[in-house]
Amino acid sequence: MMRQKYLRIIFWLFLLTLPFQSAGFIDCTGLADFKPDNENANGLLYVLDNSNDSVYVFEDVDNLSGDQDPVRTISGDNTLIKDPQALAIDSTRDILYVLDAAQDAVLVFTRASELDGDEDVTRSFPIDGNPQSMSYDSSNDRLYVSDVANESILVWDDVSLAADNAGPNRIFDIGYIASTILVDPVNDALYVGDPDLKSVQVYLQPGGSSGTVNPDRSIIKSITNEDDPEDVEEFESIDALAVDTSDNVLFVADGQNEKVDIFESAFFLEGELEPDRQLLGDASLVTDEIKFLLFSDSKLYGVINDNQVAIWGDPDNLEGDIAPTRIINIKSANRIIAIDVDI
Repeated sequence: MMRQKYLRIIFWLFLLTLPFQSAGFIDCTGLADFKPDNENANGLLYVLDNSNDSVYVFEDVDNLSGDQDPVRTISGDNTLIKDPQALAIDSTRDILYVLDAAQDAVLVFTRASELDGDEDVTRSFPIDGNPQSMSYDSSNDRLYVSDVANESILVWDDVSLAADNAGPNRIFDIGYIASTILVDPVNDALYVGDPDLKSVQVYLQPGGSSGTVNPDRSIIKSITNEDDPEDVEEFESIDALAVDTSDNVLFVADGQNEKVDIFESAFFLEGELEPDRQLLGDASLVTDEIKFLLFSDSKLYGVINDNQVAIWGDPDNLEGDIAPTRIINIKSANRIIAIDVDI
């Protein structure tokens, strides 16, 4: 009897050391911060091809250069990707968000770094309008989408946990068609391209905004020709935005002027201003084909045409005709419109 008692005690102690996964219980403690075993293969580059309805994935982003084929391609009927407009990566939870105009929805893919081929979409968030731009706030797990049909910004809180078919938590009206949007999670600001007023509008604490909202500040490019005071250079197009959140530097791609305007102390700027620096010239490869900017890991990435991504090192000191540090030629691409990285 005594021996049986000890055996029962040892048996129950053994059970208590096992993960608790009985029926009706799922241990999700590892899913919120899921990372693959290969530690993202030294960083991943995600490239959105609007023409081929595809997301291309490349490994070792810090060393990519020259002609490249993707290591994986996410595309096909099951993905629901038909007319993609934007993408964003949640690196912490390994989630890929794709904004699709044909579906009028945000398409959500979990375990993004493992996806390959015609993968099933995990969830989707429908949009009653015409979505065009998207930006993800990783610090607050919040997603922003511009709806140009309704001239508004849609906001999803705790988006990684949102249920399938979840609508936005808030909608705020801006009263113009946004050319592009970019969230600055460090300074809690949203930058929006305003083609009507040729300005970058700044909205503070946008995560709590709803209803009709006026911008808190406006950044307006104004460079007067010293030889002709009536000749003033303005934003002709605001095609893309990027921000160095730690040093508070804003990058604005103005394709029609074939320049990237660089503003320091961006969070505090207001009114008509000259940029502190400009990236321009033949060597820079900045032309009217520029489509997208991204600041990440002390580098500036730019989609400079339909199949090339340029990378500049030390972007906070860029000025003048500076050639990219590296150029990636994406052989399979027909029309790149956005990128993101998972470092």
